[in-house]
Amino acid sequence: MLTLQVKDYDIQGLGWKKINYENFSFWGHSGRDPRVRTHRYFNPDTKIGIILFQNNGEGSTIKLVENIYSLIIE
Repeated sequence: MLTLQVKDYDIQGLGWKKINYENFSFWGHSGRDPRVRTHRYFNPDTKIGIILFQNNGEGSTIKLVENIYSLIIE
């Protein structure tokens, strides 16, 4: 699931997507329905994961995942 699957496309595994930030990267998946948004991402190197449930579909919740992870690893 964490092996890149598409040549010259460095973010897609099998059902999991890789998100790269300045100092770290996550593997995970997100989803949404009306008034609901979810994120499930983890870093296999640090073995730290974050699950975020939001009861509305507004805003940039992936930024919250990044901020929470940054606070944890400090």
